[in-house]
Amino acid sequence: MTNISKQEILNKISNITFKDNTKLIDTISNIIIKDTNIGFAINTLNKDLQEANHIRNKASNQLREIPNIGKITIALTNSRDVTKTSNKVKVKHLIEGVKKIILVASGKGGVGKSTITALIAEQLNMDGYKVGIMDADIYGPSIPHIFGVSDVPEILNNKMKPLESRNIKIISIGLLIHHHSAAIWRGPVASKTIYQLLSLTDWKGLDYLIIDMPPGTGDIHLSILENYQLDG
Repeated sequence: MTNISKQEILNKISNITFKDNTKLIDTISNIIIKDTNIGFAINTLNKDLQEANHIRNKASNQLREIPNIGKITIALTNSRDVTKTSNKVKVKHLIEGVKKIILVASGKGGVGKSTITALIAEQLNMDGYKVGIMDADIYGPSIPHIFGVSDVPEILNNKMKPLESRNIKIISIGLLIHHHSAAIWRGPVASKTIYQLLSLTDWKGLDYLIIDMPPGTGDIHLSILENYQLDG
């Protein structure tokens, strides 16, 4: 397996600039490297969105020239508080009671992401593993509907007790808000909510936690990539 370094990533896209002559490498932050998979954020503050998408695609195409490169995740953010790329290794959070974490994500909604999440969980369960699902799709949670659960989780010893269906533990924002209520989330609030659901749920002895992500790429995706050790 080829080791990919942050410097190799920066060198590969060092020639890319915006129309205002801003170098792409001066706008990126939070470079994450997991085996051959990489991810980072581009701060698009005061940039044209169409141009930013073009820059993202150009960067992705150039990065694919790196031998044995895996998945490339590039998020567009709009922030005045972006910290420039650092060579420091960020300590990842562990989720108590969880051995491995798998994300299921897609660039758009309505493509069967939650169905795939459910199928992965059920197959792992059939293979004898202890499995849980965290429904992080705060804009349209559908895992409760798929598994036929609707009760509000109990709080025991300051931890939420996940519901259980088909021998799979389930927690979802859809269980905590009224199903007729519209939820409007700002980026930092959404990320904090997901962090609380992950850390304050009593997962207890899971082999796998499958996280059903919201559609697109944004603050929640970047937050999880940056803060948690992922296995798939």
